[in-house]
Amino acid sequence: MAIDQALFEAHAAGMGLPTIRVYRWEGQALTIGRLQDLDAARAAFPGVSCIRRPTGGRAVLHGSDLTITVVASEEILRPRPTARGVLASYHLLLQGVVQTVEDFGGRLVPGRNLRRENRSQDCFERVAACDLVDQATGVKALGAAQLRRRGAILQQVSLRPLQNVEILGAEFQRRLRHNFTEVLQVCGWRVENELTQEELRRASRIVENELLVSENSRRLPAS
Repeated sequence: MAIDQALFEAHAAGMGLPTIRVYRWEGQALTIGRLQDLDAARAAFPGVSCIRRPTGGRAVLHGSDLTITVVASEEILRPRPTARGVLASYHLLLQGVVQTVEDFGGRLVPGRNLRRENRSQDCFERVAACDLVDQATGVKALGAAQLRRRGAILQQVSLRPLQNVEILGAEFQRRLRHNFTEVLQVCGWRVENELTQEELRRASRIVENELLVSENSRRLPAS
């Protein structure tokens, strides 16, 4: 999450390339939205390491999923007037995932907005209009959250296992990067996880600050 934030900040400052980052998790971990209540999320997922995302939304339990980060400029939306709204831009930035799943024989379709019917802390226990479900099972397969600042966009995506598609293989990830480049038609994508020294330093500072905040919060007396 710190690397994603560092890439976004660098791009917003005009010092970083638009980036597609694809990665997996070594074990189970929980990420929570930047405004989500930490105690409530921990209570819902006891014993799981908890990390705050720079984007919003509800808690996502990682481990079996593929995480996809897109950092780009709002300029990519200008040639597509219908994509300038938040929901439309969500789906535009998901087209690389949708196309890749179709290339491997699966299909993702938009979910229905059931936001008022489920107050769970878990992102994958409710289906919103910006989410995608596995057509083969009807189960939510993808959750996404977006942050915009200073003309830059950060979109973080969690893609869970699908019934008929192997999402964690190297070929799927290679095709995913290719399709993002084709769909978004942006020249100069950074499609590998190569960071500049300044981005690495910024990511390290973000981690240190988050650890400090977390440690101080544990020391506060109960009210």
